[in-house]
Amino acid sequence: MKVGISMPLALALLCGVFGAVGVLAAKPLNEASISELEGRRDSIRAELEQLAVLTLRTGAMGTSGYRSFPQEQPEIEGEWLRVDFNEEAIDEVVLVPTLWRYDDEVGYLSDGFPEAFRVVAGLPGEDEGTVVAVYDSSNNLLPRVAPVVVPLGGMVASWVRIEPTLLTRRRRDLRYIFQLSEILVFSGEKNIALHQKVTCASDVPLSDGIWKPDRVTDGGMPYLMDSSRGSERSAHFQESSEDPSLTLDLEEEYLISTIHLHGAYQSKSAPPEFNVNRGIPSLLIVEGANQADFSDSTLLLKHQFRSIGEFAPILMWNIPPTECRYVRISSGSFDEKMPNTSSYQGSEKIGFAEVEFFSGGTNIAFEKGPPEGSEITGESRKSLAKLTDGHNIYGFILPIRSWMNQLARRHDLEVELALVNPRLDELYGRQKASLLLLKRLTIALVCLVAATILIGRHLRLRQAARIKERFTADLHDHVGASLHAIGILSSHTKDIVDSPDKLAMALGEIEAMTHRASEATRYLCSQHMAKEAHENLLADLRRTAGRMIANLSYTFTVEGESYLQQLSPRMRSDFFLFFKECLINVNRHADATEVTILIEADSREVHLSICDNGCGIEERAEGTVPPSLARRARYLRSTVKIETPHDGGSCISLVLRNRRRWFPKLL
Repeated sequence: MKVGISMPLALALLCGVFGAVGVLAAKPLNEASISELEGRRDSIRAELEQLAVLTLRTGAMGTSGYRSFPQEQPEIEGEWLRVDFNEEAIDEVVLVPTLWRYDDEVGYLSDGFPEAFRVVAGLPGEDEGTVVAVYDSSNNLLPRVAPVVVPLGGMVASWVRIEPTLLTRRRRDLRYIFQLSEILVFSGEKNIALHQKVTCASDVPLSDGIWKPDRVTDGGMPYLMDSSRGSERSAHFQESSEDPSLTLDLEEEYLISTIHLHGAYQSKSAPPEFNVNRGIPSLLIVEGANQADFSDSTLLLKHQFRSIGEFAPILMWNIPPTECRYVRISSGSFDEKMPNTSSYQGSEKIGFAEVEFFSGGTNIAFEKGPPEGSEITGESRKSLAKLTDGHNIYGFILPIRSWMNQLARRHDLEVELALVNPRLDELYGRQKASLLLLKRLTIALVCLVAATILIGRHLRLRQAARIKERFTADLHDHVGASLHAIGILSSHTKDIVDSPDKLAMALGEIEAMTHRASEATRYLCSQHMAKEAHENLLADLRRTAGRMIANLSYTFTVEGESYLQQLSPRMRSDFFLFFKECLINVNRHADATEVTILIEADSREVHLSICDNGCGIEERAEGTVPPSLARRARYLRSTVKIETPHDGGSCISLVLRNRRRWFPKLL
């Protein structure tokens, strides 16, 4: 059974702490960008493809490990498990958890693995030792399936003790317990704890003997070696005979110190197919020799399997270093020194997926075959070559230490990936929402631009209409008034034809009015108002009155002349034209003989009043302002009214707010 892990999100939720397993070492997870998270995710996936796969052995066969007495509370003191070995430099300790199948969704997880513990190491004669590693809940070791690797950095010791301080619940009855499947202690590539003495604080006597201290150093683990590299190879079996055996020629003499025999039947079927009687005898004998006929043979290993519980996917032994060139694996018969108390019935064949003999940490049996000149030839020799091709049924075989480290590394990466993926999904969601918002904003912006264009076009049309209206009004008030004044002066010349001086003055006025009409026409055509227009507004008003109503008796009174000059150029022009249009109306329609002009200006308002003694406004409704005057008053944003006094005539009044009162006079 392969465990991928199939429950990454569950692991992330149970871990509960971001960054606990080295998430994005360069930057915290919640600060990393999408590109950084994607880069980390891809690098994790790429590394996972190169690591060994967590493939679990299943079924009731094989060793289990150590189990302490159940406890009612998780906190515990005085519980320990100790492994003794020859004094050597230790590189790392590996703790393999006992596994329990939780459910279909979660799969397998560690059962009874401590949440907090100490690792203590020491030399002969030391009881206390030195605490070399401390793990607690902040390390987030759980939940897990993979082993825990404790680096020790090459310290010299002869024993290692595991002291749990915080237990976890056993799944079966939810009681607190300390369980381990295997303890490995590596010096270089060699597991120096293999089959070594194990003691504990409290042994648990069980009739079947599968939960005993020495089970944690027998090499039996809950995993099948699946390196994810290399092609699958079938196992080799030698046919049964009176004396089945396998012989290898190492081609030169080596000092052999470790033997690994890989089981042939590690089935991929579910439920697993595992026939332990295929290829493993009850009494396994391994001999070494320097002569091909084994005349100088030396016993390397003699092991009697007493129960099915002793079997593991990889059978491992450390042996006294022995120099030899030839190695023979055979079955033997029981003798007095090893009584037959075994419940295991041996195989009639001998065969394995791979055999490995190590010298100095190197498998010197790799690609070695049977001795030259032996009876094994042809297809049998090719079949035997599979025993030393470096592959098991799952592919390439790793050194045990590398295998354990890769499984531990896979756990860390999968937990980290389980944190990265939800964060990426969250950022993708935000990005999608942002893109949707951007899309909506883009649509709104397009609509706004379209509306702006339409509104701008409408405003330009309105502006053009206003300009046309103003142009018409200015043309009427400027040029029309000038032409009317020229007409009045021309009529006046008939009365003064006999007075050369007065005639000359009248003709001069006509010439001046003609010139001003021409200037007004040029201004209206160029649509430009010079800044100096009506710079002396009062003088222009007086001069215009003298021309427009020269034949009438009039009075012109001004109060607050300085405030009048504070009007803007545009307002001065419009005020002048309004004044001019009033005089034209008086001259044309009033039939008056007297006109009174009054201008009152202060910092807030300008009041203009033009009254006459003419015929009044009988022809139009009282209070109705002539269109030309109403239009000009609108340009001035002022109020205008026309009234008929009790003594006759008419009176036009304009009230103009001085909107430049808060600005300096120079403006």
